[in-house]
Amino acid sequence: MLIAKRKLILPTKLETVARMMFAEPDYVAFEKSASIARRCNVSTTTLSRLVPRLGFRSFKEMQNCFRNHILDRKAQRKPS
Repeated sequence: MLIAKRKLILPTKLETVARMMFAEPDYVAFEKSASIARRCNVSTTTLSRLVPRLGFRSFKEMQNCFRNHILDRKAQRKPS
């Protein structure tokens, strides 16, 4: 929701990483920052610069947000 409310304008490399992250949230939720950076052909520093631009204090905090989203999504699909 935070990202949807903001009108973020990101430099090209940061936008590339952000688009991959939201296209593949499961990957982001469980991979290391170095793996994510490699997959996007950017440095880990680029990934580190993106994190606060998205409103997070750390990579771990962002990753936990992705994990919680995935867990919530799976819990909603479970039949009662």
